[in-house]
Amino acid sequence: MTTRFVRNVAIGGGVLSFRALFYRDYSMFAFMLALGALSGALYTLLEPFVRNRPRLHYLPWILCAYFAIGGV
Repeated sequence: MTTRFVRNVAIGGGVLSFRALFYRDYSMFAFMLALGALSGALYTLLEPFVRNRPRLHYLPWILCAYFAIGGV
């Protein structure tokens, strides 16, 4: 679980913060990195609950997207 947790936190942080670096908005970079890391952690914690339910399989991704959009 710890390797998945670290991987998902890194992916979440990288995905949300890369645009801040692209636009050279360094003040927003730390905020987006932290928000993406929290989103990745949320995904890691929710994923085991919906793994065996095909209809709810995308729920953690949707919740992470709402979390990220709401934080911006």
